[in-house]
Amino acid sequence: MLEFENTHSKVVTKLDGDWEEDKLLDDTSLVFDGEEGLVILSGCAHAGICNTVEAAKAITGKSNIQDIVGGFHLLHPTEERMDKTVNDLSQLGLSHITPCHCTDFPSRCRCRCVPSAAAACWNTADR
Repeated sequence: MLEFENTHSKVVTKLDGDWEEDKLLDDTSLVFDGEEGLVILSGCAHAGICNTVEAAKAITGKSNIQDIVGGFHLLHPTEERMDKTVNDLSQLGLSHITPCHCTDFPSRCRCRCVPSAAAACWNTADR
């Protein structure tokens, strides 16, 4: 797990009457083989989009990522986290990147800085 994406510190759930840290183990993504590599359709990426990418690579045994589309869980991230996210995503050689829900507008714009990736910025509902 990439430490800069430790997103769980403020998320809790009630289990057996007690409040506990919610590790969001039910977060889901879909990964499939595209023509040029894996295509990742992320849910909300509660573990962080870079951790979601790393999990997809580990599960499939493949390292070439073509596209990432979906929620990136970047709502008001720190400047440091955003810099590290863009740097990490820049290493992937993406064809496309499309941050959607669970990603604020400034973060979507920063994702346009990922080299080699055509960025789409869908803006249907900002928080």
